[in-house]
Amino acid sequence: MEPEMQYLRQQLDRNTQRLNCALQWLELLETKHTLIPYFQARECHKIGIYGMAEFGELLQKELDQSNGIETVYFVDRNADQCRRVGNIPVYLPEELPDAPEVDMIVVTAFVAFSSISRILLKMKPELPVVSLKHILDVRVDEEWTLK
Repeated sequence: MEPEMQYLRQQLDRNTQRLNCALQWLELLETKHTLIPYFQARECHKIGIYGMAEFGELLQKELDQSNGIETVYFVDRNADQCRRVGNIPVYLPEELPDAPEVDMIVVTAFVAFSSISRILLKMKPELPVVSLKHILDVRVDEEWTLK
């Protein structure tokens, strides 16, 4: 029974982290702020998103509302099941060296950020890889503009 309990604890921790991130983002949106200033302050105009699930989709929609920030592609370990999201291509992590150049990859699967970032940096060591959770945490310390 111990392995089952350990698994359940891991799932609870994972879901708690996801809920906390969603609440942070919701609070940001309720105050009429966006994530866009984070990218603008770092002069990131072309973004890759790791993760096609809910957080990846929400980030892509938010970036679509900006002027001058483009989602160039998604990266996902299940890309062989879905090669496009709308008009945006989806790459497997091992295909990253052949993907178009971007200024940053945002990992929306932040619960597994450590292992995902190692894989992405192995494929493209020069590419900045940032967790969505980090972006939401940084907003407390930076000035954010209204929508």
